[in-house]
Amino acid sequence: MRVLTYSIAVSVLLAFATSHVATAAEVFCKIKGPRHLLPSTIHKLRSGMKAKEIEKLLGKPHYSPAQGQYYYGTNDNCAVMGGLEVYCGYVLDFVNDQSEDKENPSAGATLEDCYWGPIPE
Repeated sequence: MRVLTYSIAVSVLLAFATSHVATAAEVFCKIKGPRHLLPSTIHKLRSGMKAKEIEKLLGKPHYSPAQGQYYYGTNDNCAVMGGLEVYCGYVLDFVNDQSEDKENPSAGATLEDCYWGPIPE
């Protein structure tokens, strides 16, 4: 009886402990950088999130090379071919929902695509 109780307790603890670990399959973003540098926020980004939600999570974008696309640096360097290191970060693509917010026209935009890894710019 004691062994059975112990086995059940261990099984419950293992199930609980592993239930909170997100796998790569659960991550919305495409990951192209080293996994040991993955930011903790990568597990929180989901398709359809509003730009305002993402700003609360990541802060303001560092750069926008095109309308609807934003770069968020994560303060890490990713090694690329030849030992060269470049800045790592997110590249987020949004579709616009025509926000009524005149001061922040992208506020109604929703997240459509996400990439994390080297940003060679």
